[in-house]
Amino acid sequence: MLETKNHFNCEEFEDFLVEEVYLENVLVKSNEIWFRYLLDGEKIDCSIKYDSISLEDTNLASPARVKCFAVVIAVLFSLRFSSVLPQKIDFSKYSQFIDQELLNFLETMILKCWSENRYQVGKIVYQGPEIKVNTSVLGQDITYPLFKLKTEEKTVDTIIGSGSG
Repeated sequence: MLETKNHFNCEEFEDFLVEEVYLENVLVKSNEIWFRYLLDGEKIDCSIKYDSISLEDTNLASPARVKCFAVVIAVLFSLRFSSVLPQKIDFSKYSQFIDQELLNFLETMILKCWSENRYQVGKIVYQGPEIKVNTSVLGQDITYPLFKLKTEEKTVDTIIGSGSG
């Protein structure tokens, strides 16, 4: 006879969850974007390396636009921490490179794409984290498009991705 278990002890997952994700640092190297998050104070380092481009190439973009691109990638990379159901995600340090549309996208993705995690740890009522930014500087250093490639004939628009899907 099969035993049916309708409920499980969700308290066993409490140590797995975090209170705050904080974007502490974003650095751009010649072919790498490196970022550090703090999860309840614990350092988590991540990076993306590009084999075919140099982010310092003067034909690519200004350093300010490259930094903006790097911050956008770091914000998107923070989605990986949705599985630990943070109460807060703090992007305050880099608010000038983040716009409201990116924050809206993040909020939608956390609730829609990470819903299974809420079910698995018994936190179905979780509605996502509070996303902290400095609203007085939000988006002030964003210039779209992030990149323009210079050619001998004219400037062309291009899309550059992080390789993260």
